[in-house]
Amino acid sequence: MCRFKVLFIFLFGILALSSTSTAEYIAKSISEYKVYTGRLVFASKPKVGKNSALLYIFYTKSNNPINKKLNLEVVPWMTEHEHGSTEIPKVSLGMKAGEYKITSLTFTMPGKWQIYVKVKDNNFEDTLVFDVNVAK
Repeated sequence: MCRFKVLFIFLFGILALSSTSTAEYIAKSISEYKVYTGRLVFASKPKVGKNSALLYIFYTKSNNPINKKLNLEVVPWMTEHEHGSTEIPKVSLGMKAGEYKITSLTFTMPGKWQIYVKVKDNNFEDTLVFDVNVAK
């Protein structure tokens, strides 16, 4: 009986740790002109240093994913201290429609940040702004 208790406590501990450490962090935004809706998905809570995330962009009216390649510029900005990041994030096309992978998303300190995503489609420009809380 004692072995079962130890095994149960051990397995419960592993499940508890795995569920808290793998929680996704999702930020949402509607673009300035309300053409696009976006979701910025981190595998876990963003922290100081280099991070990566998946960006999903949809048409606001239809809620369908973007079905063409857009030119994106990503700018992390800490509004409280009025400064950006030390690196320019890299953006690449993802595996699904409307999916983009953002790497080298570097936060220099903990606190409230905004991620500006400038969306360029031919002669049209719009901006998504994501609010992100960065941990130590």
